[in-house]
Amino acid sequence: MITYSDKLYESGTKEISIYSGNNTLVYSFLMNVVSAGIDVSEPENAEVILTALNKSNSREDRNRWLYNGVNFAEFNNFNWTSDGWQSDSLLVRGNASVNILINPFKSPEDYAPDNAITLIFKIKVQTVLDFDHPIISCIYNSTGIDITPQLARMRTSNGNSVSR
Repeated sequence: MITYSDKLYESGTKEISIYSGNNTLVYSFLMNVVSAGIDVSEPENAEVILTALNKSNSREDRNRWLYNGVNFAEFNNFNWTSDGWQSDSLLVRGNASVNILINPFKSPEDYAPDNAITLIFKIKVQTVLDFDHPIISCIYNSTGIDITPQLARMRTSNGNSVSR
């Protein structure tokens, strides 16, 4: 039995070819790809978009997270076997961590000239050992956001904070 899987982002006809070990064409067929109706386009005017789509632990660049050719991540203590890129997501386990090398609160005028900013995170947390330890922390001079498994907190430059 042969199992084939692929992520196709454009609808239309795609030719699939199966080759044997000595590079001999065994079988070729056309597959009709139908749109799923999901918009996977990037938001307009985004400074940085990091996605786990098509990332893999077996790739040479597994410890780089690029956007427009620039690396925006620093990976720490990943073993790339039981953690790392898994099913189009980044699994952070044990002592592993990742630092995203951008801080919009350091110089907000560079990122939000209209004094507005949007940050979007898609995260899943399970088997939590410390409910007070930040999963996401984006703070500069006490301004920014931090998220724990049970709390999201926004901090302002005057020392106030809002949490939910």
